[in-house]
Amino acid sequence: PGVLTELHQHAALRNYKSLEPKDAIYRTLFPTSSEHFADDSNGKLMAAALQLGSRLATAEPSTALAEIAHYINEARIAGNTWPDLTPNVLRRISEESDDPLAWLDAAIRVGLPPGNEQPFLLELVKRRFEGWRECLSTLLNDPERGVSSAAVVICFDDLPEEITDRAIELLSGERRLVQSMWLQEKIPAGTRRQILSSRYVELSAAAAVSEWWCEKRGRHNPDLSSAWREAVLKVSPGEHYLKEIFTAHPDLAEPWLEAQVIAEDDRFFSADRSVLVDVMRSIDISRWPKTIKSLQKRTDTWTLIRELMEDDPARYAALLGEPGLHDYHLTPLAGKPRSSWLKFARLAIDSGYSDKQIAHAVVFGDRDVHTGPESEYLTGLLKALPDPDPDDHGIKTAIEQCRALFQKQLQLALNREEEEAVHGDDW
Repeated sequence: PGVLTELHQHAALRNYKSLEPKDAIYRTLFPTSSEHFADDSNGKLMAAALQLGSRLATAEPSTALAEIAHYINEARIAGNTWPDLTPNVLRRISEESDDPLAWLDAAIRVGLPPGNEQPFLLELVKRRFEGWRECLSTLLNDPERGVSSAAVVICFDDLPEEITDRAIELLSGERRLVQSMWLQEKIPAGTRRQILSSRYVELSAAAAVSEWWCEKRGRHNPDLSSAWREAVLKVSPGEHYLKEIFTAHPDLAEPWLEAQVIAEDDRFFSADRSVLVDVMRSIDISRWPKTIKSLQKRTDTWTLIRELMEDDPARYAALLGEPGLHDYHLTPLAGKPRSSWLKFARLAIDSGYSDKQIAHAVVFGDRDVHTGPESEYLTGLLKALPDPDPDDHGIKTAIEQCRALFQKQLQLALNREEEEAVHGDDW
């Protein structure tokens, strides 16, 4: 049937009419993509699938499922695996059957591919059909069907604790599956809370991101707030949605950062620093002294402070107003001047710093890494000094002192380079 369906599609392109008719059941289970796009808008394909499921629900389970297993294999061989309405057919059979256990047994016995037995297991547990617990426990320990069975378990929040715990363990490496079920609202609140609070860090973190998606769509369950907040602390620094989460919940930024420091995961501090910068900006600046202190052994806080300031005078004013960050007050002025340097310098003077202190910070506070001759680097810094407002005596004096110090350092560098050119690096 699978090959025949493919031949029909090629024949249609060439107007051949003499092929054998397509298998009706196969076509219902695996309509072609052209049929799907042409007909599914009015529900014809789905209606046909559900009708087939109702008809098969009265058949002998092994016979019906062996036939479906055959068609699934045909579709796999022919590469005709989408659209696939088999799950819809199986779900209708499970809903209308009198004995879901018989169908589940048949699904396993005839070798229905793992995952396809899910509708029967779901119905078995939902009805609390005789033998459901033993059957569920057995399948959870089946190497091939354990994960798909675990996905059924988390659709309930009233199963024995040991069963739910086992299911969560099996799903600990299936974050995408859990996220998909989460967004489809297949997982009840009680089980969501268990997953958020689980000891499996990656699963718990994935659940936290999923619940954030729900919050964005107005579907967040307030009863999960406490568990969700704890799970957010496990979210990886590389997670795209962290910035969004901290923008909406800035009070989570500091405890999340503390968790990264405690975890001693150097990947965070060696990765893209923009994550760290975004998190720090979410934290109230009055809390920065404590946070900066905790970060000193893990990252270059001098560079971090410069990145945090960017060209934002308001943020720099806040930095100058924080006594606990005194050692970093002039850090944003060091090195090559940025576009807001004049505004920064005026703020520093207004905060009580002298022109000499500013000049010293600019020339000797620079830690930027550079290559090539030092004289070229210093010349570049000297040329980058901005022209001050002639009426601003404090800034004018500070820049004059910067130039004088840079000239002195430049001359020293030129002398040293001249000696090295004559005598070599070891002179």
